[in-house]
Amino acid sequence: MSTTAIIAYKITPDDVNLMFQGYNIPLIPLWLVLVSLIGFQWWVGLSKVMTQYLSSKNR
Repeated sequence: MSTTAIIAYKITPDDVNLMFQGYNIPLIPLWLVLVSLIGFQWWVGLSKVMTQYLSSKNR
């Protein structure tokens, strides 16, 4: 754990780059898209309609 702390201490935001096919992808918008996608999946999975649908399929 101390090794991780030392590495994290030495990394700055300028050191973290996500490159895909030559394009630099900004991390904050990517994080927002992923969090909203996961939130949407949770919302659909836990909605009342989905719960009723799944409970009727198990009978």
